Amino acid sequence: MHAVKGGDDQEEVFIKDRSVFRDYRDDTKPFLKKCFDQDIIYSKILRAVKGDVEIFEDIQLVLFKHYVKLNNIFLFYIGTSSYPTIGMNDFTSWARHCNMVDEKWLNLAALDRILITTNVALHGLISSAERDLNRYEFLEIIVRLATALYKESKVCDSIPEAIIKLLNDNIYPNSKEMNGEHFRRFHCYNVKVNEILKKNEGVLRKIYDLYTHSKKKFVTLAECRELIRNAGINVSDM
Repeated sequence: MHAVKGGDDQEEVFIKDRSVFRDYRDDTKPFLKKCFDQDIIYSKILRAVKGDVEIFEDIQLVLFKHYVKLNNIFLFYIGTSSYPTIGMNDFTSWARHCNMVDEKWLNLAALDRILITTNVALHGLISSAERDLNRYEFLEIIVRLATALYKESKVCDSIPEAIIKLLNDNIYPNSKEMNGEHFRRFHCYNVKVNEILKKNEGVLRKIYDLYTHSKKKFVTLAECRELIRNAGINVSDM
């Protein structure tokens, strides 16, 4: 933060690198591309298209074009599920809410099989027995769902086309999302917020430390709700 002089007036300007948010990495396009490339490496999308490199590359183009919105949707649902993943039951509820489950091409049994197939880990970082979805698995399961619903049913001629249809017809109209980058830029990155947080940084750190430890570096939604209620803060959407 520094002061801009103009006549007799001085106006403080927010500078992120000198604020309490200085260590927070912004969602720049290069950073998002790096995240996306890592998701693709961990996923089994190439196997899902039986090793067809051309289709695989076309799928990547479609997914990256929609990556920001898909990531925002994923962030919302992990926040209301088993952060930092989406639990099986929550995913099933979301899929049904998005009208992906029918009795012809994708019934509940077929959805469960797709979930199990997606959960099979080949990179050795997590157990294949896990039934929750990480972000790269979320991208992979979208490809598998699009294939089952719209490619195998011959509604669409290609998997990339099926993915676009699934996004536009099922996912986007029926999903909630959490745009953290927008919230930070328009509500956090300013002089007044920085002053308040800086002044109370010690107390806030102690509160944060009450809920976290070496193996848990986040505060859950349930813990946030408990904290807000105990503080007597009136928030309508709880």
